[in-house]
Amino acid sequence: MINDEQIVVGGQRGRQFQIALQGSHTVFSIATKAAYAESLANEVTILLTQYAPELRHSLCFADFQLQEIGQLSILEGSGGQYVVPSTFSYIANFDWALDENLPPLRHVDVRVLHGI
Repeated sequence: MINDEQIVVGGQRGRQFQIALQGSHTVFSIATKAAYAESLANEVTILLTQYAPELRHSLCFADFQLQEIGQLSILEGSGGQYVVPSTFSYIANFDWALDENLPPLRHVDVRVLHGI
C-alpha cells in the first residue's frame, strides 16, 4: 500500500495526495559509421545534460539526469548502421485531490476495461 495522502491544514477542500513517478527514456543515436554514432551520442548527451534544468522546469520533473551511455552496436535489420543508446532517468511528482462533496462512484463497466 502506498501512503500517499498528505495532511492539509487550512481552507483547501478535499483530501490531498502525492506520489513520485520514476522512469527513464532512452535516446538512440544512429549513424552509418561507428565513429559518427559515438560522436552523435556524445553530442546528444551533452546537449540534454546542459538543457536538463530547462527540461526539469518545462516538464515539471523533480529530477532529470543521464543514467547511462550504452555500448556501440550494430543496429539489427538496418543494413549495417550503428547505434549508441543514452538513457536518461526522471522523477515527476503527481498531485491530486479528492473532493469529498462529490457523489461516490457507484458503477464501473468492466466491459470497457476489457479492451484495454
